[in-house]
Amino acid sequence: MDSQQQKQKLKVDIYVPTSRCTCDWEGFMNMIFEALMPYIKEIEFDTKNSESEEAKLRKLPIQCIVVGEEVFNSASSLKAKLPALIQNHRG
Repeated sequence: MDSQQQKQKLKVDIYVPTSRCTCDWEGFMNMIFEALMPYIKEIEFDTKNSESEEAKLRKLPIQCIVVGEEVFNSASSLKAKLPALIQNHRG
C-alpha cells in the first residue's frame, strides 16, 4: 500500500477507560469492531484513554468513538453513519 492510499483512510478514534478493567469496556469494543470490520480497509483506528487530559478537555463520554468532529456514543449510531463518513472523506 503506498502512502497516497494510506492518506485516504478515514481516522477513527475509539475512547475507552484503558486504566480500568477491560471487563468494563470489552463489550463496547466488541460492538465497535463489529461495526468497523466491513470498512476495515478504508479506515485507520486508534484506541485512546477516555480518562486522558485530551479526552477531558474535549468533554468526551467515558466510552465513545470520534470521527473528525463527530462523537458517537454507540456502535449502532456509528454503523448508521460510517458509510456516509467514508464516502465524504474520499471526496
